[in-house]
Amino acid sequence: MKIAHFSNEVLPVSYYGGVERVVMWLLEGLQRLGHKNYLLAPRGTQCPYAEVFPVDKVRKIEVESPSLEGKIPVDTDVLHYHYGYSYLDYRLPTLKTIHGYAWLDKQLDGQFNFLSDAHRKAYKRPDLPFVHNGLKPEEYLFSETKEDFLLFLSRADWKVKGLPVAIEVARRAGMKLIIAGNAHRKFVEGYAGFGYLKRHFGKNCLYVGEVGGQIKAAYLAKAKALIFPTQWEEPFGLVAIEAMVSGTPVITTGHGAMPEIVIDKKTGFLCSTVDEMVAGVRELNTISPHACRDHVLGRFHYMRMAEDYAGLYAQQIREYTKH
Repeated sequence: MKIAHFSNEVLPVSYYGGVERVVMWLLEGLQRLGHKNYLLAPRGTQCPYAEVFPVDKVRKIEVESPSLEGKIPVDTDVLHYHYGYSYLDYRLPTLKTIHGYAWLDKQLDGQFNFLSDAHRKAYKRPDLPFVHNGLKPEEYLFSETKEDFLLFLSRADWKVKGLPVAIEVARRAGMKLIIAGNAHRKFVEGYAGFGYLKRHFGKNCLYVGEVGGQIKAAYLAKAKALIFPTQWEEPFGLVAIEAMVSGTPVITTGHGAMPEIVIDKKTGFLCSTVDEMVAGVRELNTISPHACRDHVLGRFHYMRMAEDYAGLYAQQIREYTKH
C-alpha cells in the first residue's frame, strides 16, 4: 500500500512528544513490511522511512483541520490522520487516530480508531477499533541492576499525572524520587522563588527537568521502579512500556488503559491507594526485569503496531470502495 500520513508536528522529536515518537516507529514498521509512506508534516521534518511533503502547521489542531488540498500524492491508497478529529472529507480512504480527549464532544464515524479498549469506551464507541501503541526496543537500555531511586517521568505540572502522589509515596517508602519531565517555570520556582517543585527540593527529591535520548533511557533502566500514579482515564501511557522494556516495573493506578498495559504483580502493581503503592515499593524485588521486558516485546513491539494499522488501512479501503 501507499500510505500518506499527516503530522502536525516536526518529526522527529528529541524530548517530549509521545505521539511523534509513535508515528516515527509506525513509519519504520510499515516500511519494513513493504509499504510506501508519504509524510505530510511541517517544514523541518526529516524521516528516512517516508517521502516528506511540507505542509503548514495548524495552530489549533483541536479545533481546526488542515485542508491538505493538492498535498496528498495522487497515487495514495489511504490517508492516516494522526492528530484525532478532522471534519473534512479528504476524498480517499482515511483512518483518523484519536490520541487524547480533546474531541469527546464530536460525532465520530467509522474512520476513527483509538489507543486502547478503555480509550474507546471513554468515548462511548466500543464498536470502533483500537491499536495499542508499540515502541522500538533498540532505542532503550535494559538493566537487571537497579539503583535506589523511584522515577517519575511525565509532564510534572499536569495534575492528572499525579506528581503529588508520587512524592508522598516516595516519602513514606523512604526512597529517593527523581522527577523528570517538562514543567512551566512558575510550577518549578513560583513567583517568589517557592514554587511547588522548589518547595520539595532536597536530597530525597530531585527535579532534573526534561530529558531525552540516552539520558532518558539511562534513568528508565536504572530506576527501581517507574511511579506513574495517573489520575485520569489514561488513553494509553507510553512511559509505562518504555519503563518495562528497560526492565523496570511500573507502580500505577487502575485508571484508563493501565490494566491493559501493566500485569499486576508480574510487571508492576496496579494500586487504588497510596498505601498500596507504598506496599508495592516494598515488594519490587518480586518483579523480574526480564518479565517486564518480555511483556513489551510480546505485546507492544512497533512491528506488531504496524501490522495492526496495516489491517485497519485495508479495512478502510474496503469500506470506501463499497460507496
